[in-house]
Amino acid sequence: MARLGFVTGATGFIGRRVVRVLLDAGWGVRALVLPGEEAPPLPAAVEVVRGDVTVPDSLRGAMDGMDAAFHLAARVSPWERDPRAYLRVNVEGTRNVVGEAMRASVPRFVFTSSMSGIGVQEGAVTREDSPPGRVFGAYEASKAEAERVVERAVREDGLPAVTLIPSIVVGPGDTRNSGATLLAFVRGELPARFAEDSLLPLVAVDDVARAHLLAYERGKVGSRYIVSGENVPWGELLRIASRASGTPVPSRRVGPLAVRLVTRMSELRSRVTRSPPPLPAWLADFMLTGAPMDNSRSVRELGMEYAPVAGAIEAAIVWFREEGLFAGPRPPRPAVLGGLPAENPPAPPETAVPGGPPEGAVPGALADRRPRPRRPA
Repeated sequence: MARLGFVTGATGFIGRRVVRVLLDAGWGVRALVLPGEEAPPLPAAVEVVRGDVTVPDSLRGAMDGMDAAFHLAARVSPWERDPRAYLRVNVEGTRNVVGEAMRASVPRFVFTSSMSGIGVQEGAVTREDSPPGRVFGAYEASKAEAERVVERAVREDGLPAVTLIPSIVVGPGDTRNSGATLLAFVRGELPARFAEDSLLPLVAVDDVARAHLLAYERGKVGSRYIVSGENVPWGELLRIASRASGTPVPSRRVGPLAVRLVTRMSELRSRVTRSPPPLPAWLADFMLTGAPMDNSRSVRELGMEYAPVAGAIEAAIVWFREEGLFAGPRPPRPAVLGGLPAENPPAPPETAVPGGPPEGAVPGALADRRPRPRRPA
């Protein structure tokens, strides 16, 4: 008999891929979709139920009979004029979903957190057991609190939860998160470059989706798993995007003080205009700080292997063109989907992080070598 999975956030950037991974593995899928939400339809095999994680009564019975619940729904915009919007969805919504999962006695609960659940220790590689570090912005603070909601439910109520901690997720289909920054670059809207040596942790969206099924199959209850492919300097990411898009890297370079001043002034203006700033101040601070991550636990315990993030960046730029979001210059040669040109390979953690990579870490693997998730019996 096919296993049954309940998915919140099923119409989102990652959620759609999780739905597809489950269907491909032979699962039946029940997806929570907001009442009146207008989004591209999910596959016909998906059972759609209408509900809102902020309205507990709308969740009643939605998880009955499920083998697993995958909670991805979140308010993920990089900037909100009223930060309480993050708390309503990300914290209270998670508390409501956890409560219904407990009532329905769901055998496994997979929670999609974020790297902010741990925070950033400047100059250190982040691991699952790292001490709490700096949290950037209201969204990050809300996701950290949501993870504490899940942790308390595991500890006090016996929630059979596994937590995934994706790093910066890249790939086609995103215009709100990392995709917004990438789109701004290829359109020529970034006037200068900065923080070129800051190490940023990235992961392809398809790898994140696959990690959800592996977390169900192999994850340990109460454990958290960093899902991150490579630690790459911000300047190198710009060069990857430049090669794939034909957009030149800005020649002007600005220092950190100027970046912080400009982004804070921009945020003050946004509170008056009610429109999001081009670069939120918290995101600028994060990029200036850097946040390399260690993926070795997900490799060791979940069996994850990671595709080079260059392929996901290039695929995102192809998608921008297909959607009419970007019609700039073509690159001088076709983008190399699936990896960088041989003369400039991606920077692996062993060259980017002093002291070499953590034992067992896998910075990237060719896409055609990735193992497929086991099809459930």
